[in-house]
Amino acid sequence: MRQMFVNKVKETEAELKEKERELQDKFEQLKRMHQEEKRKVEEKRQNLEEEMNAFNRRKVAAETLSLSQPLKNDKDKKN
Repeated sequence: MRQMFVNKVKETEAELKEKERELQDKFEQLKRMHQEEKRKVEEKRQNLEEEMNAFNRRKVAAETLSLSQPLKNDKDKKN
């Protein structure tokens, strides 16, 4: 009788250890996926920031260029 109880406890313990290992594997997989997604988002953020900086530089250059050109008279516009 006692031996049956001991065997049942060992079986249950083995099942629990297997489930724990499965959970740990799943956790590690999800952790890797999260890190990869975080890396991709950070990369996209940096690219967007670079695009915004480039756009602002072009905008300032265009504004500077338009301000530095002399204004034309109405006569010049007609010709």
